[in-house]
Amino acid sequence: MNRLVWSSALKKCALFALVIATASCSQDDSGVVIATVGDKKITQQQFDDYLVLKRIDKNRMDVVERHKEEFLRREALALAIEQHAAAGKNNLDMKKINAELNESRKDVLMGRYFEQYLNEQVSEEAVGNYYTANAEKYESKKVQVSHILVRVKAQATEQERQAKYTLAHQIHSELQSGESFESLVEKYSEDAISKKRAGGLGWISEGAIGPEFAKQAFEVLKAGQTSEPVMTQFGYHLVRLDEGPAVIKSHFNKVKGDIRYQLRKNAKDAEIERLLKATPVAQK
Repeated sequence: MNRLVWSSALKKCALFALVIATASCSQDDSGVVIATVGDKKITQQQFDDYLVLKRIDKNRMDVVERHKEEFLRREALALAIEQHAAAGKNNLDMKKINAELNESRKDVLMGRYFEQYLNEQVSEEAVGNYYTANAEKYESKKVQVSHILVRVKAQATEQERQAKYTLAHQIHSELQSGESFESLVEKYSEDAISKKRAGGLGWISEGAIGPEFAKQAFEVLKAGQTSEPVMTQFGYHLVRLDEGPAVIKSHFNKVKGDIRYQLRKNAKDAEIERLLKATPVAQK
């Protein structure tokens, strides 16, 4: 059967399968029957559920009627295709389709359940309470620093390293002689990003930088002082402590998304465990 003939036959099946019944005609255990599709009864409740799913205003009768026609038409088409498959008139693998439908059912069921459950369990108030009760988690010791970087490439020869070392100490000498830090940044620094901010790196958390750099910033220097050259994986740095050390607390608005994510994850994991314990699985 070619595609055109098949399409025509399918449409005829769909049209014959769709028989609209008035709401007052009959009623089954599921409620008022509004139509029959083949031998399948369609209730008002089923159609109402469809309207809710599609977010259709029930008060807009013209829209409702249009969607009812489409809803019933799709029911008829689906039934016609199933009947053709059962009669061996197409090559659809109904076992595979049913397996896909079953997995989709599980996905939708679990998705809707956990969406509702987590919205109830993890409220804005719960997120705020967690932030207040665990304030120390959102506090960190920070310093505001600037630097001048004399970059040393990983593959540099010993002679090149020595030249960089000499340059770094020359810069330090110029600083000691009265040259401004900002002018030396402009003249020598090889950190293109911080160079645009007069060497400024902003507020840096303890542990976010190399140990030698951190020692100068958090332990040795006082505000306004600049270190002698210190070596890190990037090269030689002259570190200036601009402000700090200070304990900085992250603002609630900055971390509430992370808190909500973690609380929802914890709640979901616990609920999954509870549900699985209530429904044991016994393999045979």
